[in-house]
Amino acid sequence: MPTWRPAPSSASRRVGNPRRFVSASADGTLRLWDMSLSRPNLRSYTLSRSGGSEQGSLPVTVSFPNAVDASFHTFFLAGFSGGEVCRFDVATGDATVYTAHGGGSGGGVTGMCAVPLGGTCVFASHADGSLSLFDVGRTPPAAAATVLAHGEGCSSAAVAPNGLQVATGSPSGWVRLWDARQLGAHLSEAPMHDPRAGEGVLQLAFAPPLGPTGKPGAAAAPGSQSLPILASAGADGVVQLLALPG
Repeated sequence: MPTWRPAPSSASRRVGNPRRFVSASADGTLRLWDMSLSRPNLRSYTLSRSGGSEQGSLPVTVSFPNAVDASFHTFFLAGFSGGEVCRFDVATGDATVYTAHGGGSGGGVTGMCAVPLGGTCVFASHADGSLSLFDVGRTPPAAAATVLAHGEGCSSAAVAPNGLQVATGSPSGWVRLWDARQLGAHLSEAPMHDPRAGEGVLQLAFAPPLGPTGKPGAAAAPGSQSLPILASAGADGVVQLLALPG
């Protein structure tokens, strides 16, 4: 089973322009924005322009690889309802489809999250219940591993700030915790929401690490064993907070 390691603590982490972001729209378009400009929309991207998109496949999630190498900010990743996971070149708009699950009611992408601490891996959750790990440091990018996370579908995924765990949610309201360094190692699970509300877990997010003053925003030490806090938002209208084992 493929594994990965967080970047060493001495590695410097470069980030892009904080005023820039990418949005995904129901019209099938992804747009790059720079809010410091009078005309903030810098460029638009579509999968169909590059070919290979199934008719009706829409972008549902976007992620920038959280890598140390600044060259990783020259592209972004987008997940589509038809099952495509694509790499878009920021400058040219060229798209590379480097994995695809069955679309329709099957394996549409439901969420994506980049491994922190300078890693070169991204996780994607799929409607067919699978969780995939992709190594975006490879050229061309390639899927590294896939595991069945939930039999009834996987609605969301999130990686802990220490880079050691990845959490997945399901329409049945259950949240599962996995070893992010060796996908397939199931650590724990817990019922978080009432599945009778319709869709169970809608979104997962880990709390950012706290700095010396107790305020968020400080970088977690690579491989840190500090206690991760996971938030889970459900279709039952409840947000649950869960302290996970380090």
